[in-house]
Amino acid sequence: MSLTIIFILSFVIAFLAVAIGAYLDYQLRIFTPAGNKLLVLEYHSISTNGFEDQITIPKEKFIAHLDYLRDRGYTTMWLSQIDEFQTQKKPLPAKTVVLTFDDGYKNNYTELFPLLKHYDMKATCFMVLGRIGQNIDWPGQYVNDT
Repeated sequence: MSLTIIFILSFVIAFLAVAIGAYLDYQLRIFTPAGNKLLVLEYHSISTNGFEDQITIPKEKFIAHLDYLRDRGYTTMWLSQIDEFQTQKKPLPAKTVVLTFDDGYKNNYTELFPLLKHYDMKATCFMVLGRIGQNIDWPGQYVNDT
């Protein structure tokens, strides 16, 4: 066998080994629980009429998420609590999760807050500060839930 063929075969084998390793690493990251890493689940709006899109989750589906977290022993924390752990250089409790809600939809108060109380969980809500006290002109599908 010529040196050129051996070199090419060696290169192909090395490339495949790296590619397969990267693929397996990616797959394991997807299917491996977070362990002691911080898991952040981002939401925006909870619908009561079953509507679902990129930023709206039906209430029943969100309840299923809360059931999943509770049944598997996850602990919810506010982002401010995470900051305290980082400042004090303390390790996070196992299975820590932060629930965040963006944009300040009214249903964050009317739907989310009672669920958090029921499940004894925490969430951090982010408001659109420039819109506080205003009627927000969101697309039509959101108006009934805001």
